[in-house]
Amino acid sequence: MTNDPSDRSDLDELPAEVAAVARGARRVIVPTDDGNEPGRARARQAAVRVAAAAGAELVLLDRSDATWGDTPHTELHDRDALAAAGKEALAGQVDEAADAGVTAVVWAHSLPAPEALGDAVRDLAVDLVVVADDFNKPGVLDRLRTKSVEERAFDAVGDTPVVVVAEDGSLSLTRSGGR
Repeated sequence: MTNDPSDRSDLDELPAEVAAVARGARRVIVPTDDGNEPGRARARQAAVRVAAAAGAELVLLDRSDATWGDTPHTELHDRDALAAAGKEALAGQVDEAADAGVTAVVWAHSLPAPEALGDAVRDLAVDLVVVADDFNKPGVLDRLRTKSVEERAFDAVGDTPVVVVAEDGSLSLTRSGGR
């Protein structure tokens, strides 16, 4: 499936600042899991909407199997590989994107750290990041450092634009260079 870049009327449905960065995006990424976390589901739905409006490919960053007890590695999966591996929830997310006209792949990173997002952005040439407002729920050390969701996302992705999805589904754009 190829996203059709000729119809961008859906960009008008996005907040102006989000539409501006989505317009040039070729690849959008969103952290996801096996469907258990409402914030990730909300961000994924928004990322599908943004990718559809932009005609961009969607990368679902799979966080469902991340563990500190593994040697760091990454894997890129299409829908068929997910189904063959018994990852029906993730295969279903690829199908949901396809139903919206978006080509999606799943990128799995073994480590449960925000750096996994940064690795994906760098390695896959991602143009736009979408995260829930509870992205990377802070652990004790992060709470002591009082980093916001935007700061944790920036730490991971550098200058790549970040769209934050609020609990009510609204979208806001934040950039690391424009803090």
